[in-house]
Amino acid sequence: MSFAERRTKSSRDDWRTHPDEIALVKRVFGGTIDLDPCADYEREHWFATTNFSHTTDGLDWPWWGNIFINPPYGRDLLRWVIKGSMELMMNRSSAQIWLVPGRAFDTEWWGHLMGFCDVFAIKKKRIKFDGSECGAMFPSALCYCGPDEPGFISEVEAAGWDVYRKV
Repeated sequence: MSFAERRTKSSRDDWRTHPDEIALVKRVFGGTIDLDPCADYEREHWFATTNFSHTTDGLDWPWWGNIFINPPYGRDLLRWVIKGSMELMMNRSSAQIWLVPGRAFDTEWWGHLMGFCDVFAIKKKRIKFDGSECGAMFPSALCYCGPDEPGFISEVEAAGWDVYRKV
């Protein structure tokens, strides 16, 4: 495997969200994340009121409330984005914050995500995933869809993220 391949490919597609990003999401949501449909395999790393993990596939269940989504970064990412948009269209989700790769603006899943999220933030400094010794090999994006865009913008800017609005 070449150096470039090692820098852009990984044997895993699930990356545990770092506590700093979880705290940021909780601040945007007023202190509580109602649902994490992509929760970690290990209960000790669950942080939402309700968590769906590998034993309860979040794609198979209704979503509700304020939702944080750090989906698997593999081939199924588009399926997760479609599920999120469906939950918003059915008015089951109050707000959603997505943590996704911030380097894939020309992908089908990004285009679909921007169909229902009007504001997003990019962290140019590589975030560190929990349990990882080094930062991500790519920039990260937090995408917001919900009623409190000013609150989202204020919190992410204060945390050092660059904010962009869909035009």
